Amino acid sequence: MSGAMVFNMTVMEYLAHGWDLASATGQSPYAEAEAADALNLAKVMLLPEYQGGGMAFGAIVPVSGEAPAINRLIAFLGRDPAWAGSPTQ
Repeated sequence: MSGAMVFNMTVMEYLAHGWDLASATGQSPYAEAEAADALNLAKVMLLPEYQGGGMAFGAIVPVSGEAPAINRLIAFLGRDPAWAGSPTQ
């Protein structure tokens, strides 16, 4: 893998687990612009074959296209944005 790909994968990991921690403690982890950038990166990096069915990431959770970017990012990564006090959909 290229250095850029490894870096992008690491960023997605940190963002997803940062959301886990923030949600568990009732905080909002990222600004809208940061989450939107991360979502765009995730859509390029995270291929469908790595989502759902016991893979590294869960299946995409459906959310409104109007939901905050952090919710759309987390849903794309296979987590439920409504979990543990995250921003509302």
